[in-house]
Amino acid sequence: MKKKILIADDNAALQKQVEIYLRKQGYEVLVAVDGWECIAQLNKHNPDIILLDIEMPKMGGLYTLEVMATYNITQRCPVIMLTGESHKEIVVRSLQLGAVDYLVKPFGLKDLMERITKHLSSNNKNRSIA
Repeated sequence: MKKKILIADDNAALQKQVEIYLRKQGYEVLVAVDGWECIAQLNKHNPDIILLDIEMPKMGGLYTLEVMATYNITQRCPVIMLTGESHKEIVVRSLQLGAVDYLVKPFGLKDLMERITKHLSSNNKNRSIA
């Protein structure tokens, strides 16, 4: 069974680039353009890992991460932050809320793949969201 990766990012070009790359690597890819859609995709598809942008319309990444932490989703599903924000406070807050990693845009796809592989292999817990 293919591992599922949820990309939550409102940058359509970046989202498509990452989606195509990950599909070529053999992953099933789900997409969301804001935090609300991310939460809906989480509940519907139970992804194995989430790539989450901070700057999104309607509900930003930090608040989305806060919601996920409230329901212990971050303990069952690794979250890698993908963002143009590199301020120390934002990085620290993301990690406090349960993100496992943080990549600043622009990033290399091979670097992203290494981090995904690392966090998927270290996450062998039951991740049922129900």
